Amino acid sequence: MSIESKRLLDPAFGGTSMPADGYSGLEQVRSLGADWYLGQLAASGLRGRGGGAFPASMKWNAVARQPGPRHVVINGEEGEPASWKDRWLLRHRPHLVLEGALCAAQSIGAETVWFYVSDAPTAALLEKLVADSAGGSPGVVIRVSLVPGAYVAGDESSAVSFISGGKALPFMKPPRPSDKGVNGQPTLVNNVETFANAALVARYGAEWFREEGTQASPGTFLACIGGDVAEPRLLEVSYGTPLPDILRHACVDRGSIHGVLMGGYFSGFMPEALLDQPACDEALKPLGFAVGNGTFSVVAKTRCPVSVIADLLAFFSRESAGQCGVCVNGTQDMLKAAVALREGKGSQQNIERLAHLGRVLMRRGACSMLDAAAMVAARAIEHFLPELEAHLGVSCPKCAERPLDFAGGFAIGDVEQLLA
Repeated sequence: MSIESKRLLDPAFGGTSMPADGYSGLEQVRSLGADWYLGQLAASGLRGRGGGAFPASMKWNAVARQPGPRHVVINGEEGEPASWKDRWLLRHRPHLVLEGALCAAQSIGAETVWFYVSDAPTAALLEKLVADSAGGSPGVVIRVSLVPGAYVAGDESSAVSFISGGKALPFMKPPRPSDKGVNGQPTLVNNVETFANAALVARYGAEWFREEGTQASPGTFLACIGGDVAEPRLLEVSYGTPLPDILRHACVDRGSIHGVLMGGYFSGFMPEALLDQPACDEALKPLGFAVGNGTFSVVAKTRCPVSVIADLLAFFSRESAGQCGVCVNGTQDMLKAAVALREGKGSQQNIERLAHLGRVLMRRGACSMLDAAAMVAARAIEHFLPELEAHLGVSCPKCAERPLDFAGGFAIGDVEQLLA
């Protein structure tokens, strides 16, 4: 297993100019046919890189089986405040991303490819890319859709709703976008990094793709290392690489941290004692965590874990779309309990409330945001109960010195510098 693998980070795929060998993967798909490519995709074991890790071939085949017309959506609405990998790919590997989406369109019979993004500078670059690529994909229209940024806007159902002329809000599933997506038509939605990897499968095949990673989690992923670090880092990491190796590569001293927020804010707060694990879901899921979208936010000992937990719940309460009562009320209830503990005004009842809501709120909302908030509460009870209990009726100086942060406390700072 390795760090800094040169696949997605290979400079040969970089820049806004067409790669020297053109879209060789797309030419392979056109030459050898959709069945060949969908077979390669299945054999590669490629999973979605947006957080859910759903097998790409299953989603692609589900859309291909539906009657046309069909659409492909490149989901680049990176609403996770601690992540910037998809925007980096769209800025620095736009042709690789577009090639993967065109391979998808070719193999499932889609007539339209949409870039769905919330970052205006990136959208401007993509508009130029689309103009320069005109005529290179006969039969496929490529469009750019700029959406106001929000955490829930990144849900695949929010994407198809907005592109269809509605609001960027999630809807209950079923129907799934693969059945009823853009304009009520079958739609394939994957995130940016997934399409970039799909292009590599088309170029080099399934066997090559599996040379990195594990049997269950093949390939590499882009890891955003942020939070309490000297300098945020974007790494390309083979699945299965030990988490301590990733942290060392990012110059993180394990002795100075409480733990790591895994997979963005979604997967919860992993304590330092559990970090001796490989970065793959087959190892992390039994512990209640996941690689997710590849974002790792380091939490230093200069912070109080209870304050971090309250910050995360404040973020999710703020970001609720407001259309599911269980989400609005559930996130607010969890936040109130966490804030009471953070301020030294909490009781055992607040702890019991967090434990209860962390159990019962999973899979109750229209999108996965409520699941993420419930996961924060559940992991807090499981791994930081002593810290929560230590706040019962006691003012914490570390909590007192930091205001409640409704960005989750780990939003990246100078995004443009990271994307340069």
